[in-house]
Amino acid sequence: MKTSGLTGNIGSGKTTVCDIFASFGIPVFTTDIEARKLLKVPRIMKKIRKTFGENVMNGEKISSLKLAEVVFNDKEKLAKLNAIIHPETLKMFERWTKKQKGRPLVIMESALLFESGLYKKLDYIITVTAPEKVRIKRVKLRNGISTAEIKKRMENQLGETKKIRRADFVIVNDGKRQLKPQVIKAYVKLAKLK
Repeated sequence: MKTSGLTGNIGSGKTTVCDIFASFGIPVFTTDIEARKLLKVPRIMKKIRKTFGENVMNGEKISSLKLAEVVFNDKEKLAKLNAIIHPETLKMFERWTKKQKGRPLVIMESALLFESGLYKKLDYIITVTAPEKVRIKRVKLRNGISTAEIKKRMENQLGETKKIRRADFVIVNDGKRQLKPQVIKAYVKLAKLK
């Protein structure tokens, strides 16, 4: 079984590309969704509460919005959160991968694939790219947050040029080029690789 990471900066269209791969029957592990599940695990909640205090709590639950406000404004705090979440996410991915027996390929989708070090556990990397203006517009429409907030989040991600350089495959999602033929081309090449 081959494992491929799929990454790209905020608003690049990773989810759309993953949906195309999934339509071909390729299992996709989405780290954001799995990381949100971790926020409900008692021992993880305890670590986060101890690290960031009561201001990230909403009663007895962690508020992902409050947590985001805290960590996206402070690189040290973001690094602390990532140190809690990323190793656990990797364990979840490894357990999930074992359940995908007989599949020729699985994909791990993560915006922070390089930043987290998760890429080291994967065979290949696909980077989804889009111009910054396009990405900002998409995120504004999707999340309803300001350009300043989006740019703050972008600062916490490895630059797009560096992600492209480190990728085995690049998919351009600029709204002009068709996505599906690019995904098919990457899939066919991945299928041929040993």
